[in-house]
Amino acid sequence: MNQDKAIINTSEALASKRLAIVLLVAGQAKRMGQNKQLLPWRSGTILDSLCYALTTGMPDAALLVAVTGDDHNELASILQQYGFMTVQNNEPRLGQGESLRIGMGTMVAEQDSLHFHIDGVLCSVGDQPLLMPSVVTKLVDAFVGLSQDDAIVVPVYGENRHRGNPVIFGSHWFKALAAIEGDEGGRSIIRRAPSSSIVDVEITDDVGIDVDTPEEYHQLMCNDMKK
Repeated sequence: MNQDKAIINTSEALASKRLAIVLLVAGQAKRMGQNKQLLPWRSGTILDSLCYALTTGMPDAALLVAVTGDDHNELASILQQYGFMTVQNNEPRLGQGESLRIGMGTMVAEQDSLHFHIDGVLCSVGDQPLLMPSVVTKLVDAFVGLSQDDAIVVPVYGENRHRGNPVIFGSHWFKALAAIEGDEGGRSIIRRAPSSSIVDVEITDDVGIDVDTPEEYHQLMCNDMKK
C-alpha cells in the first residue's frame, strides 16, 4: 500500500466540528473500459471537477484522504494539487469496501497521530462530474447543526428524490466504515442505521448522477455542449 504525505488544515472555521473527506477513486471502471476519473471534462478531468467541488464546498476540512487504484501515479498528480494525501489500494478488485477500509484506516491513523478528534467524514466517490460546491456546503451545514455523533447526512437528488453521494457520517460510524467488505460501501450502514440518525438533505437539481459507461459519458458531453 503506497501512501503519500498528509496535508493537514487545522482551521477552526467549522466552529465546533472537525470534518474530513475520504474520496474513493480506486474503481476498475470495467463498464467504461478506461479510468473514468481521467476522462476529459470541461477545463480538466472528471477528477479535477470533483476535487474542486469537494474542496471548495468544504474549504476547512481537517484531513483530505483519497484512495487510488491501478492508475495511482496519474490520479495522485491531480489529487495532490487539491491538497489530498493519497493511498493506494493494491487490490481494487475486492470492491469499494476495501477502498473505504483503507481510507478510513488512514484517516483515523492521521487523526490519532495528530492528537485531534474528527467529528465526521464526508465519503465521496470519484465519478460525479456534475457535483457542485454548493451541494457539499449544504451537507456540511446540515451536519454541523446536529448534536448526535451517529448522524448520517445524505443528499436526496432531483424530483425523484433518490439518495446519492457524497454522504457525511458522524464519528460513531467510523469503526463500522473501516470494517465494510465487498462492493457496497457505506450503503450497508445507511440501510441498518436507525431512522433517527438519517438526515436527508434536499438537492433540487439532479447533479448527483454518476458516469459508468461510454454511452453515459457521451450523453454527459452532449448535454454540456448544449448549455
